[in-house]
Amino acid sequence: MPGATVGISTPQLMELTNWSGPTNVAGIHLIFSVAYGGNTFVVGDDNGNIYTSTTNGASWSAANNIAGPGKFIHALAYGGNTFVAGENSGNVYTSANGVSWSAANNIAINGYIFTIAYSGTTFVAGDGNSGTVYYAAVIFVPTVTTTAISGINSTAAGSGGTVTSNGGGAVTAEGVCWSTSANPTVANSCTNDGTSTPFTSSITGLTVETTYHVRAYATNSAGTGYGSDVQFTTVSYSVTYRFPYFHTAAANVIYCVASNVTSQDATVSFQPKAGGVYISSWFTSINLGTLKANAIDMFTFNGNTATSFAGGVQKTISGPDTSTKGVFYGAYLSFTATTATSPLNCNNITVTCFQGTTTPKRNLVGYLCIDTSGGFFPY
Repeated sequence: MPGATVGISTPQLMELTNWSGPTNVAGIHLIFSVAYGGNTFVVGDDNGNIYTSTTNGASWSAANNIAGPGKFIHALAYGGNTFVAGENSGNVYTSANGVSWSAANNIAINGYIFTIAYSGTTFVAGDGNSGTVYYAAVIFVPTVTTTAISGINSTAAGSGGTVTSNGGGAVTAEGVCWSTSANPTVANSCTNDGTSTPFTSSITGLTVETTYHVRAYATNSAGTGYGSDVQFTTVSYSVTYRFPYFHTAAANVIYCVASNVTSQDATVSFQPKAGGVYISSWFTSINLGTLKANAIDMFTFNGNTATSFAGGVQKTISGPDTSTKGVFYGAYLSFTATTATSPLNCNNITVTCFQGTTTPKRNLVGYLCIDTSGGFFPY
């Protein structure tokens, strides 16, 4: 529009009128270069020395000779968490903190590294002897995101990740790491899922009802980058029937019929409890085989012997009195999914028990079914 005024924002310059000093840092030597980064000032002199200050120039370290006597540290720059120094024989040196420096790297034979600048991704060094420049791209650790946990069961889960930046270097390994502590690293259990992105990971070998932390990782020549920490808890796909009192002998055989209406097998364990007191250390749990998917099995308890009819497993129960008075104990009869693909519960694993030698036969009462969904059902 004619006559309209266009506003232009002009950066305001600071007036640096309050300089302190002078402060002699290098003695008789000349300061040729200054750089700042990582909360540290670094200066270089005409005798191969570096000096550092983490107090905004108020105090300085002693001389640290990185290039040898008579070498002019004529160029300093900072970028990518790295200081780079250049001197008058064509060498450059690098440091992460300004204190510890690499060995000389001669990039300009018979050259003079006169100046260095950093663009955000690349260092460029200028040769004061020949008018040439040299450049080096900075490689950062990769950045990666962690995929949400899926497919959680009692011993496994799924995750993965996406490498959003390779940091300027080729990714050589990627996957997820997990631990029961936060922020797991490649020192913990990890997958190696190649170098493509996105990637999927299978987390296996887990313990039931345990909380785990998971992070995706990706590695290149600069190191390893990690995604965010996500956590999950494995489940226990089990059903337990608790019997407060068994009285079993040759004349008092107890039969328990178990029905599995799921599509997965379940391992069966039986753990006697002395006198109906639920103290797991009193008796060792015994394995009574497998209750097959969509099947029925009968378990008999006769004195100190437990038997699976369909599974053909017979075990001796140690601990209780086996005299003619019979055996008295409480017990747990547990069923745990072997493939851990979906929960077992008190509705799809059912148990009915009765005293088998009486006429008429008597169903047992007073026992409970407990499942990992929180179900608690009295019988």
